[in-house]
Amino acid sequence: MSANANTPEDLIRKAAIAPPDVAEDAARRFAERAAADGLVEVAYATTENGGESQIWLASLDRRTSPRQIARGGDQVSFGAEGELIFRSLEEKTNWLVRIQKDGTGRERVTTAPILDKGAVSPGGAWVIAFSPGSGDEASRADRALYAVPSDGRALRRICSSLCSAAWSSDGKFLYVSIGVSASATSRSAGDSFPSLT
Repeated sequence: MSANANTPEDLIRKAAIAPPDVAEDAARRFAERAAADGLVEVAYATTENGGESQIWLASLDRRTSPRQIARGGDQVSFGAEGELIFRSLEEKTNWLVRIQKDGTGRERVTTAPILDKGAVSPGGAWVIAFSPGSGDEASRADRALYAVPSDGRALRRICSSLCSAAWSSDGKFLYVSIGVSASATSRSAGDSFPSLT
């Protein structure tokens, strides 16, 4: 794929399973909403013909071409100021990784492997990830949804059953859905993790 074919609007058009006029409308609405929300760039992942995933960063004003930031990653989100957080796809294990938006400073966020990366809290202090747990002897029983602090502290288990979690846009609430029920818990000021008790 060439970089010029990877604008956010192009990706929406390609991904849409709809008639071209519907896909065009979705791309236009995405660009309009992003501009109204004050967004100036979008991070996304693509997959090359050979199967390798790439992380890209594109300016929504189209003044610059999309830039490839990293190879071997997907599930990208914006983290703390100037950072992207994504799932690094390595030969045997996936890791939660951070990188500067200029492509420098790639490093693991945690020593625990991850299976999937979820949402990043506003401000980038926490990342939701499904992980087999930490430690060399992580077992199936340790597989759970965790909140991973971006500063390297210990993971916080959210739930071990079929569940999902998402942050409110202001970061004051963490919404957890377990099976068919859902609940919300508030965070205290700062970057502390909410109590789940």
